[in-house]
Amino acid sequence: MNQARFVVGVFSIFPAFGIVLPGAQQVITVEVFAELSGKSEEILHIDITDRDPNDNPGGIPYRLVTEACLPGRITPARAGGRHSLWGWVGGCL
Repeated sequence: MNQARFVVGVFSIFPAFGIVLPGAQQVITVEVFAELSGKSEEILHIDITDRDPNDNPGGIPYRLVTEACLPGRITPARAGGRHSLWGWVGGCL
């Protein structure tokens, strides 16, 4: 059976839907495709059949958060004399 992916923001979730019987389990894979540095956050609402409709009527909220950084390095910079300063070159530290 070919399962679909659900893409929201920088996140790709697989499988996008399915049936999990009582006592069983299902692995859900979340991949991140970040092209720029920074924080990304999405809130999904998961619906479960036959659950109490008064408990989160819009679906059970599930938050996905990631922070992507550009590669960087610590480099020395001369401050004169025998002293060195170290600086970060890159996206996040």
